[in-house]
Amino acid sequence: MSNGPDYSSYSNDELFEAKESINKDAYPERVMQIQQEITARSMALTAPNSEYTRCKSKQGDEYVPNEVPIWEQIKNLVLSVTVIIFGGIGVIENDLAVTVCRRCETVYHLQDGAAWVMYAALLLMAASFISEVVDHYDKRDNEHVYHKISNFTCYPGMALFALAMYLHTQ
Repeated sequence: MSNGPDYSSYSNDELFEAKESINKDAYPERVMQIQQEITARSMALTAPNSEYTRCKSKQGDEYVPNEVPIWEQIKNLVLSVTVIIFGGIGVIENDLAVTVCRRCETVYHLQDGAAWVMYAALLLMAASFISEVVDHYDKRDNEHVYHKISNFTCYPGMALFALAMYLHTQ
């Protein structure tokens, strides 16, 4: 004889609905089971490795690949192509125009070595954007690879940006 419903098989919506509709006085042990399941799921989502979270299913643990919304995929691809073309035109014309922030009115016109270093930083930024889109279509359990790609492109890209600005001031 079972001790009540198997709350681990409930969806999140079903869990919250069960919590709201259950007779708390008549079934205090079920209320506690529901709350324990909700707490366990909350802790799994806020765990340090939550991007590698596995969902519980009836067959056991199954890998759930990252899903990037289509609008974000399009945004990343458009930004990548725009950055590559913009930077390419800037280095070909030997005048790569950049601003440091949105509110800054100063436009820096990088030339020669500074323009090429900035273009390398822009290419790393484009690679970071593209890796997020590729991760969406890669259904294998290897998000850590794309996380490393993001770090490998982000931090050197910032360093190259700073170096380009330094070269521009010399």
